[in-house]
Amino acid sequence: MKPVLPVSALVGIILSTPTVAEPTQSTKESPIVVTASRTSETADDSLASVTVITREDIQQSQAREVADLLKMQAGIDISKNGGAGALTNIFTRGTNSNHTLVLIDGMRVSSATTGTFPLESLTLNDIDRIEIVRGPRSTQYGSEAIGGIIHIFTRKNKSHYARIGAGSFGTQQASAGLVVGKKHRLRINGGYEQADGFSSTNPNAGFFYNPNNNPHRKSNANIGYSTDIDDSMQLEISAWGSNGQTVFDQDASTQGVSDSINRNISGNFAQQVNDTWSHKLLLGSYYDNLVTTSSFPSDITTERLQLDWQHDIALSDSYLLLAGFTRYEDKATNIDTSIPTTVYDQRIDNNAVFANLSYTGESHDFLFSIREDNHSAFGSATTGLASWGVKVTPDMRITATISNAFRAPSINELYHPGFPFGGPPLYAGNPNLKPETSDGGEIGLRWNISKEQKLNVTYFSNWINDLITYEGTNFQAINIDQARTKGLEIQHSLRENKWTFDTNITLQRAYDAETRLDLIRRPREKIGMTLSHAHNKDASSRLELLYSSERLDGSNKDTVLHSYTLFNLATRFKVDKQIWLDARMDNITNKQYELARGFNTPDRSIFIGITYEVN
Repeated sequence: MKPVLPVSALVGIILSTPTVAEPTQSTKESPIVVTASRTSETADDSLASVTVITREDIQQSQAREVADLLKMQAGIDISKNGGAGALTNIFTRGTNSNHTLVLIDGMRVSSATTGTFPLESLTLNDIDRIEIVRGPRSTQYGSEAIGGIIHIFTRKNKSHYARIGAGSFGTQQASAGLVVGKKHRLRINGGYEQADGFSSTNPNAGFFYNPNNNPHRKSNANIGYSTDIDDSMQLEISAWGSNGQTVFDQDASTQGVSDSINRNISGNFAQQVNDTWSHKLLLGSYYDNLVTTSSFPSDITTERLQLDWQHDIALSDSYLLLAGFTRYEDKATNIDTSIPTTVYDQRIDNNAVFANLSYTGESHDFLFSIREDNHSAFGSATTGLASWGVKVTPDMRITATISNAFRAPSINELYHPGFPFGGPPLYAGNPNLKPETSDGGEIGLRWNISKEQKLNVTYFSNWINDLITYEGTNFQAINIDQARTKGLEIQHSLRENKWTFDTNITLQRAYDAETRLDLIRRPREKIGMTLSHAHNKDASSRLELLYSSERLDGSNKDTVLHSYTLFNLATRFKVDKQIWLDARMDNITNKQYELARGFNTPDRSIFIGITYEVN
């Protein structure tokens, strides 16, 4: 579908945004993060490789999907099977898509059946900020955190607002939010979007190619309540939910439909008991349901209950001891709705204890972590981490980390009976599977060149063992492979007056240790660049560049996905005291490329929105 405005028109809007000569800050304070070490610290002080995407970043980018934000970050690659609502996978530092743990407000939300979280179920209206931790973190959070962690915090709007927007591919969007109270704060946000879409598949998909459009619709809501019970106790309750429907291609003449429901509810209680001891308690539940109407109809439901209790004990001004207990219980049901019959109804649970000891000094910092997990399916797993940082100069710091991690087999990999296809079942699970494990480390250089300029360079290496693949008898799940991921991440930021120039370069190799072939859909080189200009406090524009080198794809790992370079433009400015206008154009040069073999990506497209905010 052609954009609703020609390229020249949108470029004109962006470049003609009014400019007022006002002083702006040339520096940006390091954001606070809580995910990497389970305690509050600045991103600069953290010993982990951390990136924070703030609400301000989301508004300035005007990105359409969470994946659009993540793909611009160092060490993260995205695979997607079509347009809006299509299956989206994350590869962090070259690891598999189920090696990245996704949290929402502290809750584990990766599916117990697939091991991944459907990023496509989120809208950016849901999100306050995203913390990205690159590298193994099983000592903090257990299973799945082999490549890293993506922690999403639901939106905490500070005022009422309403927004509408429309754009290419018949896209329409509306959202609104309100906030009530001061001591007892209630925040409510909701939205709806739909798109006519485009054909997700192309002739490279073979049997599955269907030229018809693949429409999508989605509604979302999140509610947050917080209160200061007294000076030492705080309570926060968060709830998020999404309902979506996506049409997908089955063959040249038919299409299937996926209806999804995702819900997450968590309560966080924090208390400062005395000057040296504080504790935090999290209770939550996650629910997802996927109903597929197709040649192989199914109704799959996952339910999770989680408890996390953490104690922070200040041993001195420099030493902090953290200790805690966590438990989660998963239940999954898979129903073949064509018969109907229950394919499986299974439960697993995991109990863990963990401890951190950290030291913060004038020149040196360190963090030691250990964790013991006990899983109902395979037994115990012990993980550890040691990080150290030293200031070479007041503005230059070297960090080093060694750690191990694991991923527990999913319920599908353990218990799925397989697909008969008129004979012995294929792709069945295996209750004797061992967990996947990893051993690795990283070394980094962080240099504050000046108040306006920063440089981070990190080298990482990771060995992953006992990878689970469907290569046994009749393609049953077995432990077989070993993989290696290694690479270099370079991040540079320059802020000069009203201009900001952010660059990240990822040079990596992710490969099968036996065949030496690259793992599919993971480029060896990727560059993300953002040039932003603050015209004044009420107007900004940005240009994005994303380059990805060629990647392997296909079951035989012999298909090459070609390299591509994308350019995107965005602008946002205030047209009245309470009204903002924004516009974004993606893929300005109309580049034709694939993120997965046989699946299309959007042509040149634009989206224009208007937001009303109560000051």
